[in-house]
Amino acid sequence: MGTVVLRRGVVSGSDCEANCDILARRRSPDLGSDYVEGFIMGAPAYLPDGDYLVVFDSHTMAATKRLGLWLSSAPNRT
Repeated sequence: MGTVVLRRGVVSGSDCEANCDILARRRSPDLGSDYVEGFIMGAPAYLPDGDYLVVFDSHTMAATKRLGLWLSSAPNRT
């Protein structure tokens, strides 16, 4: 099942960069320490809709903001 943790991150794209919080779910310890999901929280509302890259805890994930909602891919270790 894994654990859920709150991490600080940086979202960048659409000629913007801002701090944000990431609610991330880790794999079960027996499967490794990578994250399997990441949800963007606390990003500034002024960020325009568009494609972004999010970096947190030595991981990156692609994200898209559409109609004010964030959609993201699974994080990858960098």
